[in-house]
Amino acid sequence: MTLRDYIERPKKEWTKQDWLQEAQIMVHSPWISEDDREYWKDKIKKLSRKDSNLRMSGPKPDALPLGDGSSTR
Repeated sequence: MTLRDYIERPKKEWTKQDWLQEAQIMVHSPWISEDDREYWKDKIKKLSRKDSNLRMSGPKPDALPLGDGSSTR
């Protein structure tokens, strides 16, 4: 997300990835309180957990074909 995107796009339109990026920046801000820092850490955990399924690529293991039963030996 560029600065221009940040300024022009309302936060209500942000994706989970946008919020994760914001949280990863804010958690390191020297101007926030420890309570705010904990909030952003929790937000990162929550967003990362939900995105863990999105990061996997390819078919799920249970969706892979197991063969048609005609093995040649």
